[in-house]
Amino acid sequence: LDSLAAVFAALSVDGGGGEAAGLEDAAAEGVPVVGAAAGFAFTFGAGQAALGAPAAPAHSRGGGAHGEGASLRARSRKGASPRRMLLLHGADVTAPAAAPAEEPLAPCCAATRAQQADEASRRAAALGMAAGCAVLEWAAAAEEEVWQSDARAGVLSLALQALDVPGGWDELVALGAVRAALSFGDEAVARVAVDAGLAMRLVCYTEMRRDCPQMVTEAAVALQHLTESLNNQAYGPSSEAVFSSGGVSAMMRLLRSPEQAVRARSAAAAVLGDLGHRMHFAVAVLEADTLPALLEFLADARIQPSEKCDATRALSRLYYWGGRDFEHSKTLITASALPTVARLLQTDDSSLLEAASEVVCHSWAWEHALFGPLDATLQRSVCDRLGELCAHSNNMTALAATQALANVAAERGEGSQAALVALPPLRTLLGCSSDIDEDVQQEACIVLRNLAWKGPERVRALIDAGMIQSVGELFMAVSDNLGLKQEAAWAIAVAAVHATPGQLDEILSEQDDVLGTLCSVLDSFAEFDADMMVDVLLALESILVAGDAGGEEELNLYEVCVEELGGVDALVEVATSTDEPQVVEIASAILESHFPDALAENAY
Repeated sequence: LDSLAAVFAALSVDGGGGEAAGLEDAAAEGVPVVGAAAGFAFTFGAGQAALGAPAAPAHSRGGGAHGEGASLRARSRKGASPRRMLLLHGADVTAPAAAPAEEPLAPCCAATRAQQADEASRRAAALGMAAGCAVLEWAAAAEEEVWQSDARAGVLSLALQALDVPGGWDELVALGAVRAALSFGDEAVARVAVDAGLAMRLVCYTEMRRDCPQMVTEAAVALQHLTESLNNQAYGPSSEAVFSSGGVSAMMRLLRSPEQAVRARSAAAAVLGDLGHRMHFAVAVLEADTLPALLEFLADARIQPSEKCDATRALSRLYYWGGRDFEHSKTLITASALPTVARLLQTDDSSLLEAASEVVCHSWAWEHALFGPLDATLQRSVCDRLGELCAHSNNMTALAATQALANVAAERGEGSQAALVALPPLRTLLGCSSDIDEDVQQEACIVLRNLAWKGPERVRALIDAGMIQSVGELFMAVSDNLGLKQEAAWAIAVAAVHATPGQLDEILSEQDDVLGTLCSVLDSFAEFDADMMVDVLLALESILVAGDAGGEEELNLYEVCVEELGGVDALVEVATSTDEPQVVEIASAILESHFPDALAENAY
């Protein structure tokens, strides 16, 4: 604070450029960091009235207010602390009172002193404004890692003040600072922005300042960050604010404006996707013909793959949330996205590949319901590429691709046929290597389960590809991932339930661990999902029934195996210790048909 006082003392006394020297002294000594602790409560001090059009000091070194601002901005770009300039901007800039005189001043001396005080006040106001401009310039250009959390709301407040002052401030810089402050998804900052009516302002900038593409871009990206914060923090009012400010129609016009910067159009697509990410806005966004506009943007070969990520993710979100109101949304989807997505999947950008895989995941059912039958070659091409991506070095991309295949495999009718081309890479994925992400392996097991649900034809494909054996080995190898063990066992159980007797014998003859897997699950039934337990019991029942095929006179070898593996005791425990009626019913039926002695010994 002493350093700060020295600066303003120099402003009021030294007319020969002392303000610059005083600022350098303050920078050298280090202004105490009090702005953050005070919550950056910015005030313009006694010189507030002069901020709109500050007068240039008569003897300012470096060209008056502009010179001072340039000096501050140069220091900011060289790494000077923005907090120091925040403090300067928020300080009380009233000129220090003159020392009491022993005798009354002569009229000419009093007039001179008053003129000097007025000039010092103007210079102080100009310097305060220059410091504020420097802070905003720093905020607009700084890398995220140099930000500190307590600076976000302060910079946003300063930027909002700057946008309120007509003249003297650079609107583009102020918008850049707004964009930077909102880029962290901070709920508190989003709340400040919404309460200040920022959503409406930003929408207006995208509509009214088309003459300045840079300004439109800053405003659009700031809107993107504002709507993203509502999804990350579940802060609904920011979504409502953008929507009620005409955000959908404004973003649609921007998305369809090729004369605007690609970054601005991409941000507009992201805003539409973020609004569509909320159930009660999704249909309204679809009604604005958003999907055709997104597909047109994504099909533009002049736009780089890395610039299509936001639009692709928006497409995915609209398919997902639109599906919650299928009967209405199906009238709004008039074109297939699959050809466009197939081209996006051939790129090398991992973020775009992840987003494109999500589109396949959420749109496959739409495609078959609205545009089927689809071109078989195109479907196989998409699924073949997804199979390759399951082993992608980026785990998020690999996970998205595997989830997409799981949804493809779950499609009714012939919609799941295309997923069979991905079985070879999936078998590699199910290997017990520690380099493979277990979440991806878990999704691969879901792919197999969904395929097996389709009946003997799909089970035949799984047997021929060696998938049952691979998933059984995976179950035995995993010890501490309950979710992965459950999905592996579930895939085996569903395959056994839907296999023909001949296929079942083949599975059991080639894979010794099938019965062991099922009995192991029964022994730990309390840890697993009830629906999964139903399928495990049905699979065990199918196997035991297949063992009776030789007649009553022949020994059922599968019954012997179940007893040796401790499966009978596990069945009794399941039948007597669970509250799930369907589980109890099936376990009791198995005991009654195949192990009546155990049933008699444990009457219940």
